Amino acid sequence: MQVILDDIYDVKIFSTIYYIEKLYKLLEERLPEENISHKEMPTFEYHSIFVKSKPYAQWFAIITDYDTMVGAAYISKNNEVGIQIFEKFKRRGFATDVLAQLIEISKAMEINLYANINPKNEKSIKLFSKFGFNHIQNTYKRDAI
Repeated sequence: MQVILDDIYDVKIFSTIYYIEKLYKLLEERLPEENISHKEMPTFEYHSIFVKSKPYAQWFAIITDYDTMVGAAYISKNNEVGIQIFEKFKRRGFATDVLAQLIEISKAMEINLYANINPKNEKSIKLFSKFGFNHIQNTYKRDAI
């Protein structure tokens, strides 16, 4: 099954609550070992503000050829790439197809891509390594509280 990257920032898509709700449901499914950016689930209101702020250079809904949203992907303003697939659609090759498309986009833009992956997320490490991403650093964080 083919997947299409649908630009969330496109006016006809971005202006609808549909994608904000879908992205929130996707965020709810994120497991601790898949995550490095959230300690706790934000409120829907905060999430809506975040989405509307256009935080990424590019943000895509991952749509199948049956018009079903199976996940989302982004390229950040720092050229970091992220992919998340809804649990019920995992293990069908969608992330592989999406990463290949994101790499093609990066080639057209002449940018290097980076992936910040939780060290416990072995599946993502394996996927990105398969596409030639190399481990370059471990980043350590100390919380203020």
